[in-house]
Amino acid sequence: MAHAEGFTKKDARGVLAEAGRELTKYKNYVDKNRTAQNYQMQGGSSREVITRAHARVNDIMQGKRIQKQSHLVVSWAIHYPKEFCHEETAIMQKWNEETGEMETVERIIYIPNDKEHCKKFMRMMYKEAQLRYGAENVVEGYVHMDETTPHMTVICVPEAISRKTHEHTVSSASKMLKRNELKAFQRILDKRCEKEYGIKNLILNGKTTSNLTMDELKARQAQERDIAEREGNIASREHALDDTSVSLKQREKNIALLNARAIKLDERDKTITEREKKLRQELREEFREEVKNDFEKNEG
Repeated sequence: MAHAEGFTKKDARGVLAEAGRELTKYKNYVDKNRTAQNYQMQGGSSREVITRAHARVNDIMQGKRIQKQSHLVVSWAIHYPKEFCHEETAIMQKWNEETGEMETVERIIYIPNDKEHCKKFMRMMYKEAQLRYGAENVVEGYVHMDETTPHMTVICVPEAISRKTHEHTVSSASKMLKRNELKAFQRILDKRCEKEYGIKNLILNGKTTSNLTMDELKARQAQERDIAEREGNIASREHALDDTSVSLKQREKNIALLNARAIKLDERDKTITEREKKLRQELREEFREEVKNDFEKNEG
């Protein structure tokens, strides 16, 4: 994975000091036992890297100052693929500004299976950054082996073309910080890795750096199991509802058929009743006629 972040002149010094491990307190979890394995592509203190950045800015701006809110540098973080690592655990520390104390946790970390392979990868990624953004704009590359995943923080001056003057400038609107550029650069790195190692999607694999403690990992796994169980229960309930729905529809269909039959029976019953009534009327009239005829015969 790779991602970019911009820093103003005010913020850059602290960021570079942390990247170069010149501090005693760090915002990210660090395994100090592995800090000695870190290295830089060009070398020098944060002050020297800042000086290189300012010199490049001066060349681009031709002596003009950049605005305070503009980014002096952009950092690209490029991670070494986990496919080339194995997992271990380490005790790591970071400074908690809220509590004012050092936090110590046990974390899962990724260790390169081949350190020389890792170094070659970092050099290759640094070269790709130089090709993409100009070697003169890439002022440093910090390789960190003391965090969760081996990665390199590439420091670049964000050169751009002014939309107003169409001249070269240093701007927060540099393409380095645009989402489309992120995707484009990742594709370039991915193609380079595929050509070098014969493996696709080492960069564009959708994976993110694991930054979990053992307890956090267990909690996440428990949460995933709970979600899977709930999904299973919901699926079962949905299936039962579907079955019930089919059953209800059949019952409704049966009731409709019975109602139709009942209506027909009512109609038939009404017809028979009317026929019976008519027949009784005819019989009564016939009986009266016979009685009348008999009476007349007797009288005669």
